[in-house]
Amino acid sequence: MPEADCHHRSLLPVHYAVSRTVAEACLADGWDLWSLAHNRRTPAEVVARFARHPDPRVRERVAGRAGLDPLLLEELAEDPGDAVRTRVRLRPLPRTWAERQVIDRVVGRTAEDIGPVAEMTVEPDVRRYSRCAVSTHPLLRRVAATCAGLPREPARRLADDPDPRVRCLLAYSHPLAPAGAVLDAFIAAPRQRPHLLTLPRLPAPVRGTSSTTRTRTCAGWPPQPTRSCPST
Repeated sequence: MPEADCHHRSLLPVHYAVSRTVAEACLADGWDLWSLAHNRRTPAEVVARFARHPDPRVRERVAGRAGLDPLLLEELAEDPGDAVRTRVRLRPLPRTWAERQVIDRVVGRTAEDIGPVAEMTVEPDVRRYSRCAVSTHPLLRRVAATCAGLPREPARRLADDPDPRVRCLLAYSHPLAPAGAVLDAFIAAPRQRPHLLTLPRLPAPVRGTSSTTRTRTCAGWPPQPTRSCPST
């Protein structure tokens, strides 16, 4: 492990196997704990210590892990941190690491920040996404809305979801998202407009106008006045 705190150092304990010696050194220094709590190869005894760490961000990462000891999960379900308890509720045991990853990519982020998501190397079964689509928890419905392969019926359900972030994520990702949802996403998320303009579901009058006119039209503003040249 590099001694200096740098990007390379922060990546190593996220993606690579770590020894007990390295984990103990990080605990002693208070470095890279969030990364190690994320790492699926972190030794189980170290994970148990992270579950009782004073930093709630570290405990939250533990609460989202797959392969977690059931007694440890029960303990985290009573955690004083709301974000920690939420991660426990989002997915009961047994869990898979792929399920953890798709939750990670939506939790704590706005729909505009998430945008259209790339397919992961290992995706959960589409049936998992379908179950998320009917969840009472909006975070799991947002997870479902990022799935481009979601079947027609749950996709239609999400198009009418009361959570605007669910509808926006569906507009970014799903080919059956209705034109109204895509237009709403265009208005709400300026940074995602280059992607939305590539979608055939965006109403043609919006795609066919200049960027300034598009924005004003979508926002319901009157068109800009035409300036005439002064007479000479």
